[in-house]
Amino acid sequence: VSNRRGNFNDGKLPSDWVDALEAIPGWVWDPTEADFQAGLAALRAFVDREGHARVPARHIEGGEFRLGSWVNNRRNGYREKRLKRERVAALEAIPEWVWSAR
Repeated sequence: VSNRRGNFNDGKLPSDWVDALEAIPGWVWDPTEADFQAGLAALRAFVDREGHARVPARHIEGGEFRLGSWVNNRRNGYREKRLKRERVAALEAIPEWVWSAR
């Protein structure tokens, strides 16, 4: 899978292979970005319901998404200056978002 994604990113994957992979339910070319987008969606749902973005550390959103861990990892990445600017902006665009939950 990693090789096919690499071939795709390099423009070296035949179009019939691209079509076959994209026909697989749940297929994504960039799983890291897909995870980030899933986290944003889960965080938005939490904020809409709870009215704040102080997600408890062990909170699971929607029965399966470990939102508490995801939020903690984003905050750690921000503190350690590992979080991309686009992701910082996406998080800061969420109402009630805070970098420190304390």
